[in-house]
This record gives sequence, C-alpha cells and structure tokens, in this order.
Amino acid sequence: MMVNRTTRIAGLALLAALAAAPMGAQDMGERLSPAVSVPLDFLDWMGHDADWLSRQLADAGAGTGLVLDPSGDMAQVGTLDALRAVNRIRAFAHLAQPGLRPPFFDLRLEGEGDPRCVTQFAAGIVPGIKADDFARPRLPATGADPALLEQCLVKPGADAGWRGLDRNAFRDRYFDKSGVLKAEFADLAADPAFLAAAIDLGFLVGQEDYSGLPRLESE
Repeated sequence: MMVNRTTRIAGLALLAALAAAPMGAQDMGERLSPAVSVPLDFLDWMGHDADWLSRQLADAGAGTGLVLDPSGDMAQVGTLDALRAVNRIRAFAHLAQPGLRPPFFDLRLEGEGDPRCVTQFAAGIVPGIKADDFARPRLPATGADPALLEQCLVKPGADAGWRGLDRNAFRDRYFDKSGVLKAEFADLAADPAFLAAAIDLGFLVGQEDYSGLPRLESE
C-alpha cells in the first residue's frame, strides 16, 4: 500500500514541530554534527507515514532528533540514538521489498548470553521474519540454519582495532570516500563484530555490487 503524499507531508510537519520542541531534562543521546541525511522511501515500502515513524522513535526512547526537508522525501537526523532507531527500521523495511539487495540486519536473539547476529540472511536465522519485527527486542533462533548462525554471531575481541573510535574516525579509517570497505581491511568483511560496531555507530551497512565488500550507505 502506498502512503498518500498529503498524509505523509502532514506527518512530516508533525515531526518537524516535535523536533523543534524543547527537549527538557530527557537525554536525547549524542548529537551528530553535521546531522545525517536519511531518505524516507522505506516508509512507502512498509505502508507507513512519518507520523508512524515519530511514534516508533518515541517508543524506542530515541525522541525525535529529526529536521525534515520541505520535499518530505528526506530527514536530517540529529542524534545518534535516533539514527540507530531509524536505520534499524530502514534495514527491516527491506523485508517488505524482497527484490532489493538487503543490508546487514542486526538481530538480537533469544538465548543464553543474549546472542547477537549480524547477517544479510535474516530469514535463514529467523524463518518468517517480517519488516515490523524491528520492534521486537529479541527474536527466536530455534529455526535458524546452524551454519548461518555460527557465521553471524558477534564474538567481541578485546584487541579490536576499532574500539573507542567515534563514527567519523571509524569511517575514515576503514572505508574509502565511496563508503566501501578499504581493500587492506577486506578480512573484516565477514566479521560480525566489525559490522556490529558500524551499526552501533549509526551506519546502515549494505554491500557494494562490484566487490561484494561492505559499504556504508551514503549520508
């Protein structure tokens, strides 16, 4: 179902008003400078509008952190918490558009030790997973393909070279100007802990068509 553009613009106006409101005592998370541009086409894929998006951010404890472009097609995201929440929804929205190459999904799974899986093959880990499952804090792994699960589990290492880097330093060190993982770090392309670090820093991580290497979606 496509969202009526008038309804969507109205929702965006509401978001803009919320973004301009004083934040009071609530901690809205680390501020991003500059703000990050995010396309809103994923809302159409899911059959939702920007009013719905504002509720999801509030439910996630991310507030608004948004400034809307007059076109209604883009948003400027101003806090890291809001960016993580928006990018999680953007990633899961690909499950409603199966013809698109999926990004890497961040799946928090049920089980001892709160396992975390970063994979492009979400349905191989959680059969029947849907776009709206982004809101579930934990997902069942009982039907997971054992080989895929072993490959995607995040196993943090104490000597991780990216530990402590902010998002700008992380991007500059590991990715080229096009957002593609630098060739000298190709061994990290399948490292779930490295991909999880990128996601935690507010990046939507996809895959570059030519090389197959991880690519940060443009901002």
